[in-house]
Order: sequence, then structure tokens, then C-alpha cells
Amino acid sequence: MRHDGLVLILLWRELVAGLRAMRRCDLAWIAFGGSGLLAYAVADIVVALDTAAPKLRHDQLLWTVGLPLASAVLGVLAGNAVSELCLQRGFAPFLGALPLAPGSAAIWPAWRRSCSQHRSCCWLPFRPALPAL
Repeated sequence: MRHDGLVLILLWRELVAGLRAMRRCDLAWIAFGGSGLLAYAVADIVVALDTAAPKLRHDQLLWTVGLPLASAVLGVLAGNAVSELCLQRGFAPFLGALPLAPGSAAIWPAWRRSCSQHRSCCWLPFRPALPAL
């Protein structure tokens, strides 16, 4: 989309500003915790593969049927999820043509264009909803 780059730049700047606002001690604890979780995940995978190694070496049915079938099912599920996201974005209501100028005549009904009170006090074509308390 047209504004995706802008959104990514704004998210990146927000992340950098948040990291700069943190103390070094907090950053160190985040890095320590993240590296600890990564080391635990790698060790868990290594131990699981080590215990399943004999079965993986001798089970031919797993490699000829199980792995291709599991890959196909995973591909179908991932493709379905991605296509659903694409359809949701393609038909999203916020993608309609919106005016860039606040006083655009295309979005104003005729009675609002003739009323100077509405043009001066509220430039939006709708009344913003107040948050419920």
C-alpha cells in the first residue's frame, strides 16, 4: 500500500525512542532474558532430536508419506491464512477514497455546505464518538 513505508518508519522511530528512554540496566535484563529463552529453545530442540534420532533414521514411512503430507497440510493452512488476510485488507472499509483537505466538497452534504456554522465549528463529516466511561 501507499503508506506502508511511512507506517514502518513511524514504528521504527517509536521503537528507537522507547529503547533510548530505557535505562541500560533494563536493556541488559531484556537482552539477558531473550538470550536465555533462545538458549533454552535451542537446547530443547537438540534434546528432542537426540531422543528421536533412532526413530527418524529407521522410519521410512515417515520420510516418504508423513513429511510430504505434513508439508502439504502446513502449506494449505498458511496459504489459507494469507489469502484471508489479503481479502480482509482488500475489502477493508478504510481503503475507500478519503479526502485529504478538511473542507473537501465531495464529502459534505449539500445542507452542510450551505451552513456556515458547521463549516467553522466542525470540519469532520461526522461527529466523533466519545469514549464510554
